[in-house]
Amino acid sequence: MIARHNRRLFLRGLGGAVVAAPFLGSVAARVAKGQEPAPRRLILMFTHHGCMTDRWFPVNSHGPLTAADLTGTSLEALAPHVGKLLMPRGIRAMNEWTEDLSLGQGNDSHLQVCGSYFTCMPVTPHTDDPFDINNLAAKVNAMPTGPSLDHVCAQQLASDGLPLFMRVSGSNDNHQTGISYSAGELAFAGLGDPRQAFSALTGLFADGEQCLRTATKLYGVRASSTW
Repeated sequence: MIARHNRRLFLRGLGGAVVAAPFLGSVAARVAKGQEPAPRRLILMFTHHGCMTDRWFPVNSHGPLTAADLTGTSLEALAPHVGKLLMPRGIRAMNEWTEDLSLGQGNDSHLQVCGSYFTCMPVTPHTDDPFDINNLAAKVNAMPTGPSLDHVCAQQLASDGLPLFMRVSGSNDNHQTGISYSAGELAFAGLGDPRQAFSALTGLFADGEQCLRTATKLYGVRASSTW
């Protein structure tokens, strides 16, 4: 049975843990490094259900954005940070699908989108028959041929080269829903439990070795004790 977690409770607990972290001995080493430059971070969010495009994109489609461009859109709450926003549009990736194969590949349309969205890579094995339900390898089990953007960026920004990838409510992804890949045809499980996420962010709730064991189990590699 999949455990269900309240999102508001998760965020409230995360906020409390972050506020308390500087005062706890478990993170003393990090506090001691307070003189170092602030780390560079990249935050990505993905929803399998898409968005209402007429309410998502700013009014101004070209040039610098202003707070007025976000009025009435889903992004209006980000108006105070509008000067830091970059809204790329018109990028043709591999996550296109058409019945006549004029665009994209002939694999399952849902698999094609999820597998290629953050990788901009074609999926393999490839099929030229979008309606062949007998070719299960290409229909439902194909995977991208390269890593996803979160891993490409983490290799440049994170000391251990791993992203903090979190799944909602502990749900497990499959080939038709997964978006994070550490390499071609290698899905990345990430974290699905709030306790694991708290430990990864703050070092709390578990001793160092336990954190490492959890990380090794989830990430498939020996993680750094400073992550």
